[in-house]
Amino acid sequence: MGTDSNVFEDSDDGDAGVSRLLTPGQVADLTGVPTSTLARWRCQRRELAFVRLGRAVRYRPQDVNAWIAEHVVEPCS
Repeated sequence: MGTDSNVFEDSDDGDAGVSRLLTPGQVADLTGVPTSTLARWRCQRRELAFVRLGRAVRYRPQDVNAWIAEHVVEPCS
């Protein structure tokens, strides 16, 4: 990933198309947070924003990137 903190490439067209949405399993693989924890967070409406499409749950890449950025711990000097 280098110096780029984004897990995903951002699109300049501003379209957050459905094909770019992530499943809970994909988010779990990327973050190391178990799918059961993601499910609990959804029920509690905490931590990570999500999208509900009917019964399907998806995550926007920009929300995952923002969540990761919020949890960066800087080293002490």
